[in-house]
Formats: sequence, structure tokens, C-alpha cells
Amino acid sequence: MAATNERVAVVAVIVSYNRRELLLEAVQAVRDQTVPVAGIVVVDNASTDGSADAVRDVPGSTSSSSTATSAGREASPWGSRTRSPSAAPTGCG
Repeated sequence: MAATNERVAVVAVIVSYNRRELLLEAVQAVRDQTVPVAGIVVVDNASTDGSADAVRDVPGSTSSSSTATSAGREASPWGSRTRSPSAAPTGCG
């Protein structure tokens, strides 16, 4: 554990698929922590429920997104072992 005089940088990663409301609650819960958060990275696996748009609308958020497909297959809600290196998460913080 870091000594009390050391600065700790905390970055939270939230992974989501079609859980818009829980995603927004998770972002708020991270923001409400007592340790300041340097950033929140939200990884959305091609949700169809408006999750990505909802996170982009969070005040103070910045976003970057891209969609990666593999051999024309539809994205799986469980992810895969191989991912495109060009896939970028959506972040806010």
C-alpha cells in the first residue's frame, strides 16, 4: 500500500454490454469514491441499447470510440481472445 504522503493515480475500467442504466450507475459510483479518480475508461462491446451515447452525455466526459470486427463476425457480448489493436475504448473522467 502507498504511504500517505505518496500520490496515487487511480484509473477505473468498466466493461459493459447492453447495460446502459447499470453503466451510468457504475460511472457515478467511481466518481463518488473518496480517492480522486484520474480517469474512467468505459469499454463497450457494441451495445445496442444506447450505452455508448449515454456515457458520451455524462458531464465532463470525453470520448473516443471505434468498432472492430473479426472476419465479418458479429461482436460477442463476452468478447474474444483476439482483438483488433485499433479498437479504442470510450472513456470519461
